[in-house]
Amino acid sequence: MLKRGQGSFEYIVLLGIILIVVLPLYIYGVDRIDDSFRLSNAEDALGIVVLASNELNEFGRGNKRIVKIQVPSGVDEFYINKGEIVYSLNGVNVSRGISFEALGELPTNPGLHSVRIRSIEDGIIVLGDWLRINEIIPECVVFPPNPNREIRVDIFGSGFEEGAVLYVNGELLSSEYVEYQDFEWIKLFLTTGVFSGNAHGKEYDVIVENLGGARSNEETFLIYANNKQCP
Repeated sequence: MLKRGQGSFEYIVLLGIILIVVLPLYIYGVDRIDDSFRLSNAEDALGIVVLASNELNEFGRGNKRIVKIQVPSGVDEFYINKGEIVYSLNGVNVSRGISFEALGELPTNPGLHSVRIRSIEDGIIVLGDWLRINEIIPECVVFPPNPNREIRVDIFGSGFEEGAVLYVNGELLSSEYVEYQDFEWIKLFLTTGVFSGNAHGKEYDVIVENLGGARSNEETFLIYANNKQCP
């Protein structure tokens, strides 16, 4: 009876030793497989973005597309390096080479994401919902306006949210002069008494601010007095 009990005890001890040795190796192996899977997912996501961007770059300015990417857990950051776009996962970088200038950013939180990609100039691609004014058209207008014709400038860019406001020369502009169109287009109506021009072209610096407080870059248009045409 004593030997049988001793044998059972030795078996339990042996099993415990095996578990102590094998279990960490098993956990390590599972972690390595998981890390490899997440790195592969990150590389696939970047590959989808680069493929679509290359095509849009060939099509030229104004073309756009929405792609879906699966972002794995553990992504620390996304950044654009010279000649590549990069996801960093727990200190390990995954990158894809690019042949164009990239602006903007890709999502880093895990899950399935719809990402906007746009060609804004030859060789320049914007990634994601990056708040930016690309251009104001026309760049200059003449005042006073023709009473029989609406006068406005169109603000084109990306990342505009419905409810976004405009700051003109540092001052918040009343919403009655602003008409949101879509993600890439805002109308700015020019009204006598609010806007004016001069013979040398009066500058108006415009910034778009979204509801969360994010601000765009600054772009400028000019207003000339009626005795001088836009150059």
